[in-house]
Amino acid sequence: MKREITALENRTFDAVIIGAGIYGTLVAWRLAKAGYQVAIVEKGDFCAATSANSLKILHGGLRYLQHLDFKRMRESIKSRREIMSFAPHLVMPLPCLVPTIGRGMRSRLIMKSAFLANDLIGRDRNLGLAREKQLPPGRIMGRAEIKKIMPDLSRREITGGAVWYDGLAVNTERIALEYLLTACDYGAAAANYIRVDRIVTKDGGVTGITATDLLAGTPLAIRADRVINCAGPWFAELLRASGLPAPRVRWAKAVNLVVRKQISDTCAVGLESRAGDRDMDAVVKRGGRLYFFVPWKGLMMIGTTYHRFEQAPDRVRATREDLLTILEEANSLYPSLRLEYGDICFFHCGLVPMADKQEDEPGTVQLAKHPLVIDHADTGGPAGLVSLCGIKYTTAPTIAGKVLRLLGGEKSPPAARKTAGISRPPSPGRPVSLAAERLAALHDRYGHRAVRVAEYIGASRDGERWLCRQPDLQAGEVVYFIREEMAETLADVVLRRSGLGDAGSPGRDVLQRIAEVMAAELSWDTTRKEREVAAVEGRYYPLVLPG
Repeated sequence: MKREITALENRTFDAVIIGAGIYGTLVAWRLAKAGYQVAIVEKGDFCAATSANSLKILHGGLRYLQHLDFKRMRESIKSRREIMSFAPHLVMPLPCLVPTIGRGMRSRLIMKSAFLANDLIGRDRNLGLAREKQLPPGRIMGRAEIKKIMPDLSRREITGGAVWYDGLAVNTERIALEYLLTACDYGAAAANYIRVDRIVTKDGGVTGITATDLLAGTPLAIRADRVINCAGPWFAELLRASGLPAPRVRWAKAVNLVVRKQISDTCAVGLESRAGDRDMDAVVKRGGRLYFFVPWKGLMMIGTTYHRFEQAPDRVRATREDLLTILEEANSLYPSLRLEYGDICFFHCGLVPMADKQEDEPGTVQLAKHPLVIDHADTGGPAGLVSLCGIKYTTAPTIAGKVLRLLGGEKSPPAARKTAGISRPPSPGRPVSLAAERLAALHDRYGHRAVRVAEYIGASRDGERWLCRQPDLQAGEVVYFIREEMAETLADVVLRRSGLGDAGSPGRDVLQRIAEVMAAELSWDTTRKEREVAAVEGRYYPLVLPG
């Protein structure tokens, strides 16, 4: 995958996709695989905004039972299965546990009934998955068993626990990147750091986009018969900048924590918060909103809080107060955690759409339950323009399929399409000679691309040099990110290619070593290296960083 701007300007595409989060990359993959000539551009780095900020649970829609929304459940189950099948090295089964209480909606009987319905609706949830990736049916456990998992659970009314299984995305950014890389294997053209300035229309239809290359500071134009607007929280803003009608969407700021302590290292735990659940559309009402405590990389994610956000999307930030709010709630729900501010090593902050019929009561947030898929020709807008506003990472495959159908389905028969891997560039160096254990570790991160990464590591003595041991990163991996995954900044490598910094800062020494490798590849001077290190450290504000 190369950042070739002339390739974007010198042809007319079947479709240009704006935005390379999980929705944009999945649409690119789906269309390219179906025979479309596709371009995809992103104003920042790939999967650097909303799609990178979540609890990383690929859920099957069990919660939708309270709405009796079986269609959404089916969409979630099928989408989860598709992601787990596409990137099995990046997703693992995750047991999820909630305590059962009394005889109400959290009782053993009600949860057992819910699991029976969930397992019936999701009877094909494991179709095509390897045995080690398959999700067992839900089950009910007794009080003694849940006390083994959560020995400090003190509420007397707890009767046991309910366990179901979802998928845990080990690295959400690399899942999106893998869809993008595979789209490029099928012939798509991609570029990051391209800001779309305007969707261009003529005679009632779209003709492409005008944009700015933020790295070169130069304008460019991309011609296309269709434009797919997957710009996330910026999608309506872009429509208005293009002189086109835009729906009114209100946003909520979503925040999660990553901390150094765990309730359990084997399962996610959902505990009911003191704040009531404001879901006005639920057929079956429940009590408080659930906070989830999710084991991940030897750490624990906690979330999620939602607060109305009225500013421009570029201004969204997590504040110290946001982090303290979650910390206080977590300590209230499970006091023996005794979390302190210094236990926080990372956080996620992004925007999610709120429901149209939102109460104006201060402090209340009800999230949207259905994604927007707008064919603008149906509402008097230009033909060939489709806008998306997703609500869940998990359901991106379903929405990408809808976009393909809107565009008319598959364009060429499977036998006539390019197959993945045909655009493979020459080998960078000597044959792979890494230890089996190291190759296995690379496979866990890169899947079938691990052999290619290993070639870069083995290309020279410097490629084998360790930049960090825990988590592990070698210089050859960084060169691979630059040459074949379009890493342009230190943050691209640390936060989105390697996963080195997505659970806390690796420290200034490590950042400087990585910056030295990038400087040799990208001709950075000392000032640029210092600026890159400072930018990565700024991502952890307002946390206290290690030296």
